[in-house]
Amino acid sequence: MERAYRVSPARSHPGVFSAETSTPVLTKFVNALRLDRHLRTLFSTLVTWQTRASQRRHLAELDLRYRVDAGLSDGDVAAEIRKPFWKG
Repeated sequence: MERAYRVSPARSHPGVFSAETSTPVLTKFVNALRLDRHLRTLFSTLVTWQTRASQRRHLAELDLRYRVDAGLSDGDVAAEIRKPFWKG
């Protein structure tokens, strides 16, 4: 159950939250913070996927001599570039 909070002006300490009644502004603020966290997670995931796809494209185009220098076999490269972008 989601609990909404509001600032209680009747209290002697300003800024003290009370769960008895709710203010839509504070409820929206708390929900926005939760949404912000989810959006940041989503954005981070999308950036990770894009980075993986880009790195695998570059690996596929890498010259043989650079792959040999890096110690990568053709099988290693083939296995990596076959992976979908969402798999690490």
